[in-house]
Amino acid sequence: MTKQKFIENSKVVIKPAKETEYDLCVKVRDSSGKIVKKYFTFKVNPELKNNSVISKTTVVYGESLKVYGRAEGGVGKYMYAVYYKKASDESWTTKQSYSRNTVVSIKPAKAVNYNVCVKIQDEQGTVVKKYFDFTVKVDNVKEVIRLTNEERQKVGVGLLTQDADLTAAANKRAEEIVESFSHTRPDGTSCFTVLDDYNVRYWSAGENIAYGYGTPASVMNSWMNSEGHRENILDSYFSHIGVGCYEKNGRKYWVQIFAKLR
Repeated sequence: MTKQKFIENSKVVIKPAKETEYDLCVKVRDSSGKIVKKYFTFKVNPELKNNSVISKTTVVYGESLKVYGRAEGGVGKYMYAVYYKKASDESWTTKQSYSRNTVVSIKPAKAVNYNVCVKIQDEQGTVVKKYFDFTVKVDNVKEVIRLTNEERQKVGVGLLTQDADLTAAANKRAEEIVESFSHTRPDGTSCFTVLDDYNVRYWSAGENIAYGYGTPASVMNSWMNSEGHRENILDSYFSHIGVGCYEKNGRKYWVQIFAKLR
């Protein structure tokens, strides 16, 4: 295949169409018509592609996200580097410098939006990047329980265990306090009759309620600054907890139910 006929241009660009080996012949002719040839062989390698993926695009606060480095093409073996940052930041945090390791876990420290960058390098030093976005959201129930146990741990009180029936009862109460913000239920009975509705057997129980707070941290701060609510949170007799969060018209209604179960 002729790329250039005899002309005085000494620089020729060849862009191969396929990933294979090629032979190249350069002919030089002087003014007398004498021709000399020189031969070359070159190889066109497959394009290095970054096919990395992430396990989720939304992560609940406290969970980890996994990055799976995947590559094809290029030359030889691959190295993987992983970086991440909050979407609002300029600088990146190195999670993994170039390594053969293909699976990297990231456990975000904040409930915000993040960016991830995966770099893949082949043995020729070619680098390709791929970017991802993911969001960290707060699970209101889990976060209230975590913050509750954090407060109990500060004063040396045993940690509470989440109970499914208490959680169901707390969710019911969170709906009820929309209608009647009180420790008395809309039907006029005590708040603790909800435990009978869910067949909870207990020795002792306590209830905290609140509304209008947008986050687990803000409602916990309110409860901890109220003597009666704080006493329930730090009561060493209680062993289990259920938390309910119900939202209506953009306003959150919160309930904690504490119990010493039988």
